[in-house]
Amino acid sequence: MKKWITLLGLVTFTGWSLAQSDNRFYTSEKAYNAQMENQMESQDPGGGGPITGDDPVPIDGGVPLLLAAGLGMAIWYARQRSLRNG
Repeated sequence: MKKWITLLGLVTFTGWSLAQSDNRFYTSEKAYNAQMENQMESQDPGGGGPITGDDPVPIDGGVPLLLAAGLGMAIWYARQRSLRNG
């Protein structure tokens, strides 16, 4: 009986707290749409898109690290496989 009361209280509290909070997905979508509208207004129709700008692509600096990590994993896997097979 104590478990049922605890479960009922937990479900009630969870439902109440979810009803009181704002929908995070709706607010983030609203902010994203507003940001995209501002970007589109500030650009001329024929010039590039939001990709062409001064912001660098964040993965460019990590390509050598990713390559070394992939190579290391391939070597480790091949070595483990050869050790298991004798």
